[in-house]
Amino acid sequence: MDLPYAFAIPFDVISDALPALNTTTKDDGAAYWHIHVSEPHPGRFAILLPKKSATLPLDDYRLSLDALRAVPEPGISIANVRAT
Repeated sequence: MDLPYAFAIPFDVISDALPALNTTTKDDGAAYWHIHVSEPHPGRFAILLPKKSATLPLDDYRLSLDALRAVPEPGISIANVRAT
């Protein structure tokens, strides 16, 4: 998904959802959770929770990337940026 925003999900929210996600466990015992983001309604996104047949809505955790791009980093000005 290439979106103009990101999702900042609080630790307690995502950790509560982990048991409902699909996982892969490697031979060395390392486990990985599979996070699938869907768009159940236009402009509305959610993480699929397949082990519960449910979703975790992401609307409350959305951050606009366009707004972040509009704020320059400290010490960086347009004059200091060169195209390569």
